[in-house]
Amino acid sequence: MRFGRIAITSLMLVGILITFSRTSYAQGSNLGTIRGTVTDSNGAVLPNATVQVTDLATGLSRDFTTNGEGNYEVVALKPGT
Repeated sequence: MRFGRIAITSLMLVGILITFSRTSYAQGSNLGTIRGTVTDSNGAVLPNATVQVTDLATGLSRDFTTNGEGNYEVVALKPGT
């Protein structure tokens, strides 16, 4: 009788641990990233150009500067337009 109770309790504990470990894997980030290169009309890269990203729903803007190769990366953006 005692063995059966220990076995059932152990199985329940393992089931609970599996359930909670699966939900922790499912959690992720809903943040996005925009990467690009700024070029002029001739296709030449523009180093140190200013890039502005604006959330149209809130009107909030963030300014970034391209690197020496004209590349930029905007991280941690919330979903939106």
